[in-house]
Amino acid sequence: MKWANPAGARTTVLFLHGFPDDHETWSNQLEALGRKYRVAALELRGVNRSQRPKKGSQYAVRNILPDISRAIESLGGEKVHLVGHDWGSMIGWCYATDPIYSQNLISYQGMSAPHPGTILTYMGDKLKAFKLGPLGRQLIKSWYVWFFQIPWLPEYSIRKLSPEWRGRLLQKGGMTSDDPLVLKSREQFAAITTGAVNLYRQLLRRRPGKPAAPTIPTQQIIPSGDLFVSTELYHGQARLLAGNNYREVPVKGPHWIHRTEPAQINRILVDFIEEQEKKIRSRNPSPGAKGAKKSRKNTGSAMNLKTSKTTKKSNSSPGRQTKKQSRSGSANRKGVKKR
Repeated sequence: MKWANPAGARTTVLFLHGFPDDHETWSNQLEALGRKYRVAALELRGVNRSQRPKKGSQYAVRNILPDISRAIESLGGEKVHLVGHDWGSMIGWCYATDPIYSQNLISYQGMSAPHPGTILTYMGDKLKAFKLGPLGRQLIKSWYVWFFQIPWLPEYSIRKLSPEWRGRLLQKGGMTSDDPLVLKSREQFAAITTGAVNLYRQLLRRRPGKPAAPTIPTQQIIPSGDLFVSTELYHGQARLLAGNNYREVPVKGPHWIHRTEPAQINRILVDFIEEQEKKIRSRNPSPGAKGAKKSRKNTGSAMNLKTSKTTKKSNSSPGRQTKKQSRSGSANRKGVKKR
């Protein structure tokens, strides 16, 4: 995988992967955007060499958000453009709509999954309108969410699943036969999935609440041929996040459209990033103006950060708490100053 940190680049783009992926899912974007921007990819808890907490509650979304802050801190502490896919999209939406965490971002782009706190709104809307067909179809698409609630059996199945069967399942979801995820060995695939299964368990047990409309520019990329997420599942999000800072971009393609149609997705990502950068330059014409770094570090990190120069893995012990605790009690969430 090619990583880049072009000389003189001031704009940073941070990527969050989904399930059952790792940072390699962003290889096409890291190579293309890395020619112009500083790029980095964060590996979520339980993936590869990232920390694997023993307590399932540590995989709740609210406990993962500080990992993103720690990644931004390690990149210099200035505001970044955040991009997420699948689970990374859901976690990214929680970060981008939080009034404190969102101060660390210039913009956010989610792909192939909505904010998890909007799903019940969608379900409630369908039940009230007696539109059980779309709701039933999405429940069928989400069969794996219910399967992953079972103790130990999903992990056992993943370890025993042959690479051939796994390849067929992934290709059914739109992945190509030569994708690195399809070609991984049984042991490599288990290393990136058996820990991350806990994300799904905590999704139901410690569900994120309904979000408020974002205060930063955001957009949702919605593939029309997603095997796992129906386009209607975004209706609840569109209603809750409606406003000047939220837009949707429908695209034709599968769940992993950033893999199958990288040029199209790269263009969408860059156009949105450049739109926000242009606004910043118009507000702050001085070429030397930079955002101030954070005065205090975020804690509670459990991640593996991939950048162009180094790979950083968090310490397994919890970070030192600051005097002011966040609402979740997990970490300081003070935002950086505006660029």
